[in-house]
Amino acid sequence: LGNFWFLFKRETFWMVVRQSILFAVTAVIFKALIGFVVAHFVHNIPAKGQRKWRGMLLVPWVIPPAMSCLAWLWLFDPSYSAFNWIFAHFGIGPITWTGDAYWARFSVILVNIWIGAPFFMIMYLAALKSVPEQLFEAASIDGANWWQRIWYVTLPMMRNIIAITVLFSLIVTFANFDIVRVLTAGGPLNSTHIFGTWAFRVGIEGGDLVILGFAHRKDDDGGLRPFAQAARHFDTVEIRQAKIKDDDIRMMGDNRVNGFLSIGCFIDGETLRA
Repeated sequence: LGNFWFLFKRETFWMVVRQSILFAVTAVIFKALIGFVVAHFVHNIPAKGQRKWRGMLLVPWVIPPAMSCLAWLWLFDPSYSAFNWIFAHFGIGPITWTGDAYWARFSVILVNIWIGAPFFMIMYLAALKSVPEQLFEAASIDGANWWQRIWYVTLPMMRNIIAITVLFSLIVTFANFDIVRVLTAGGPLNSTHIFGTWAFRVGIEGGDLVILGFAHRKDDDGGLRPFAQAARHFDTVEIRQAKIKDDDIRMMGDNRVNGFLSIGCFIDGETLRA
């Protein structure tokens, strides 16, 4: 429980929670809407041309995300952005796509929508193929317009597929890593970090896994309260000085205590020992 308490007290963690929710919910909503519209567009194309359109529209979803993100990274380049080149012809100034917090969030969400919308399209198209045409014909005979046919016929027949697709996409989007990592690496100023990229930054790049694994905080009465019920035995003692990125964790030194390595730390204004 100490690890959770330590985590919940950090403002960076709650910022990452808010950004992950914004990233996942916004992207899934737009992917669902775009996929629904495009699925109806493809469904109404004559059968001979549907295979060609299905193949072309699935390309963003089939390409490995890391590769497609590299192309988007060029489109968002501050000096050679294709978008800024187009905007310049309309008298619009350049946009720092990945240098401003607002536009950086917009950019990663946009790329996620571009990659994920074809998945919704193919799932909804399969659901539309299973809706009997007789239901639409009966609704038209009864005088239903296009919106009423969608609301009272299409959506009820597709609700199970819609629910499963949205749930699956929400889980995958929350677990996303490569889009944010390639485009912004969590920047600027941690404004685009989500769960996966922040965990990678703190645990892998920052080497914080060991510290969070057996850190203790000194209580007011002088006792040590563990952040985790774990300790690590060392045969040798090292004096280390390190600056851990983004977490304001500075190793102050270490010494051997009863066969265990005791590490002094300074984390978010508090003195820790492990």
